[in-house]
Amino acid sequence: PVAHAGVTSVDDGVQGSGPNQFNYTGTWTHCSSGCQSGLYNNTQSWTNSSGGSVSLVFTGTQIQLYGLTNNGSGKGNVQICDQNVANCSTATSVDWYTATEIGNNLIYTSPTLSSGTHSILISWTGTKNASSSAAYVNVDACEGDGADDANLLAADLDHDRRLDPVAELGLRICLHICAEHRKAMVIGTTGHSDEGKSQISS
Repeated sequence: PVAHAGVTSVDDGVQGSGPNQFNYTGTWTHCSSGCQSGLYNNTQSWTNSSGGSVSLVFTGTQIQLYGLTNNGSGKGNVQICDQNVANCSTATSVDWYTATEIGNNLIYTSPTLSSGTHSILISWTGTKNASSSAAYVNVDACEGDGADDANLLAADLDHDRRLDPVAELGLRICLHICAEHRKAMVIGTTGHSDEGKSQISS
């Protein structure tokens, strides 16, 4: 993740059971110095054990998961749940494998959610890509929008104020809210990924 107005980034080292904190269950290893290169805030947390899971409670309409991907990583399940980490969605299998190592790599984007408090749950499965040498899963950071920002945006729309979203995630949130309020939006896509452009056009 990178810093953008209206977007909250949470490093894997922020631990606890409150909002915007990673709540780890089972056996995890946490690295805060001398870690792999390219990581968000130079930290990461990983597990390769049955029962390993981590959740994060957030308020907003979308969340993204970033991790370290390499040739020794496996597959994990990602679910979106309510604020109590219950009533979870059907698990999405996410593959942390890449042939070369990439830190701070975007590996999951949730669907657009109703405005409110939700949670993301990441679970170790012990499964892996046939090309991978191990089944580790890890967390580098999560990035999401904030409901307060969304409410401010809605208020701005009611007054026909100019919007200037920067991050792709923030832009998609703006698009969602503009559609809800039936407001037109002029969009510049210079610097956005092909995937981001595709989502905007759809």
